[in-house]
Amino acid sequence: MKHYQDIKLHDSRAGAALSSGETTSKYTDLTGAQLSLDAYLGHTLIVYSWASWCPQCSVDLKALEAYSVAHDDVVILAINRAEPAVTARRYLNATIGTNTKIKLVLDPEDRFFTSLSGYAMPETIFFTPDGSEYSRIRTPLTETYLKETVDKMNNQ
Repeated sequence: MKHYQDIKLHDSRAGAALSSGETTSKYTDLTGAQLSLDAYLGHTLIVYSWASWCPQCSVDLKALEAYSVAHDDVVILAINRAEPAVTARRYLNATIGTNTKIKLVLDPEDRFFTSLSGYAMPETIFFTPDGSEYSRIRTPLTETYLKETVDKMNNQ
């Protein structure tokens, strides 16, 4: 697993996609309201790219939901990859529901995933509170893995 302990947000592709700039205004919530993702910086942050066509995503979203219930100190952004809101909402209702602590984000132009040169799904990125990209993985998630990774990140 790669660790990016000293890369600040503006120096990493994923961080640049979250920070203020042209792409920020392109993100919305499930109702269509625009979101500023940089508002979540300064927290321990897990960013998860997902889509309804990704077989692993339903399992991962359930693990992220279970983790979010037990860990108020971590912000989780689940960024959908360019699907219509109705498709994303239907999928979420069938998996974790939309009344969740996870911040559900629509990215209609798929800017986040392409900005980090994503090539495999799902993609999960862990950020430290100071904005450093700690880890990026493209493997299935479990609640245990999430806890262990965040604990290691916070204790470095």
